Amino acid sequence: MSEVTLKAIEELLDLKLDEKFDAKLEPIQKILNQHTLSLDLIVKQTADWNAEMAVMRERMRRYEEAMKLLAKKMNLAVDIKKIIES
Repeated sequence: MSEVTLKAIEELLDLKLDEKFDAKLEPIQKILNQHTLSLDLIVKQTADWNAEMAVMRERMRRYEEAMKLLAKKMNLAVDIKKIIES
């Protein structure tokens, strides 16, 4: 005859709790995985956008320098800020 001990009862309860916990945890894990994928995509898109903006800023700086140089060589007084704003 098997002996019912407190330890045996605790082990059975732990197994049952683990099964219930795993069942509850699975949908939560799926949702977290979806959110992680979404956040990874947002981070990548943000990094790409930041890189594009850095390139655009540098390109605009070079255009501004070229316009200033042309204006200087042609003896023109050009206000770059007014040109950019319009």
